[in-house]
Amino acid sequence: ASENAAFDTAKVYFHAGREALGSRGWEGDHSTMLNLCSHGANAYYVSGDIDSMNELIDEVLSKDIDMTEKYRVSLIKVKSLFSAEKLSESTDAALDFRRQLGLP
Repeated sequence: ASENAAFDTAKVYFHAGREALGSRGWEGDHSTMLNLCSHGANAYYVSGDIDSMNELIDEVLSKDIDMTEKYRVSLIKVKSLFSAEKLSESTDAALDFRRQLGLP
């Protein structure tokens, strides 16, 4: 229970950080915005807020950044699908990411 409380608190800080950077956060401080979204997605995942997790994952995946920078959110996406027993979707997401990295 205390671990989930820590993630609930973390979600507030990740959200506040994103709000502080504003709509131009990705252009102004790309690295910080990536970390806020990636770690925020993980906090939402652990606390069970899958809709908010998916919003952050989609935000990162939509950015024109190197695929290696999308690794963390892609991993969270695969883990969330797997834990929801969506095994086929989880496997497809993992294989799709591998292909985007240029791996066979």
